[in-house]
Amino acid sequence: MLYWLFERMNVLLPAFVICPLLAVLIGVFCRLLHVNILVGAAIALLLPLLFLANDLSALADNIDAWAMYGAIYGIVAFAVYKVCPKKVKF
Repeated sequence: MLYWLFERMNVLLPAFVICPLLAVLIGVFCRLLHVNILVGAAIALLLPLLFLANDLSALADNIDAWAMYGAIYGIVAFAVYKVCPKKVKF
């Protein structure tokens, strides 16, 4: 779906830059807003759909990549959740 907006974008940019940064942000916001990490991991699991789900046939062909990248992004969000401090002083 990202390719609909940015047609000339490099293929590896969303997989290795954009989605890991989004997973880190999900982990940080889940920690700061006191949201259960399972909600954040579920959202991170859906991140690969941003660059894999161009149409239904592409999603069906790439279901294994979706599971693999989704699991990795979920682990990244969980790790950031555990490392991030519970309270932030402003």
